[in-house]
Amino acid sequence: MLMVSAIVGLLGALVAGVGAYLPTNRYQATATTVPCRRVVCIPVLKASTVVDALRAKGHPCEQERDRYWKCELVVGTITFETTIDEVEGLISDVSVLVARPADEEPTEAVMDYLLWLAALPYTADEALTEEVNNWVIDRIEANEDTEAEIGGYNYTVTTSSPGSIRLRISGALR
Repeated sequence: MLMVSAIVGLLGALVAGVGAYLPTNRYQATATTVPCRRVVCIPVLKASTVVDALRAKGHPCEQERDRYWKCELVVGTITFETTIDEVEGLISDVSVLVARPADEEPTEAVMDYLLWLAALPYTADEALTEEVNNWVIDRIEANEDTEAEIGGYNYTVTTSSPGSIRLRISGALR
């Protein structure tokens, strides 16, 4: 009986170990950072793809410098401004500013916009997308300026200026 309990315990530990390994292995295969020049970039996702998606949603986008895009859209009283730093065609940094009247709460459209951009590095990884989305939502609801490293990227949320939310995503240098 003691032998059976030991075997069952060992099998349980092995199964738990495999379960812990699988998400990590999937992350490494789908959502890693890649070095590009002296910074870190989102692999596979081209800056032009994101700029084209923003343009398709009505954002006029201008390339302000060789590797810097600025896309801005005003809808009623809300301004959406996204800047993208591009290195070797890939994204090294994304900064988003959403400005609205100080007495208004963020709308569902504002949150969808922020969460779409926050999840860019993890589009193929549901677990990391959920983690970063929950973190962003929690920070905005708490009206809290904060930073964190999630999945190899530095995230900064700034809400201290009334009526504005700034989100910045950049590759974490190791």
